[in-house]
Amino acid sequence: MKDLVMNKESERQVRDAFLKALPTQTDGITAVCVAQLTDLHPTAADKRRALDRLHDLLACILGEKALSWTIGHAPDVITRLDPAVQDVETWHAEGIPAGPDVLAAVCRNSNPEDWPALFRRLESPPR
Repeated sequence: MKDLVMNKESERQVRDAFLKALPTQTDGITAVCVAQLTDLHPTAADKRRALDRLHDLLACILGEKALSWTIGHAPDVITRLDPAVQDVETWHAEGIPAGPDVLAAVCRNSNPEDWPALFRRLESPPR
């Protein structure tokens, strides 16, 4: 996708098509769409929609080996969607792991005052 030469309008159209497809996909296609979306200069609202949808997908496939591409590439995609403290708190409560790269991105996107409470929550087992 990055290799295609697009003008702003065609980029917007592709981005909108990916976003429109997100709610209807329940498999690895969602992760592929989200990964491609991050190359299309998404707005903050676009990133939020994609991050929420990726969370839903990860919650559904947690523990399934068949979707290893999704699970393997999720941290890279998540870091490009500007995750926040609230995202990791929700994921942790549901048993979705947040690795070092995701936590680093969360720290970049959050107030330092929020970090200690987050790290304390991550030390406790998921609910």
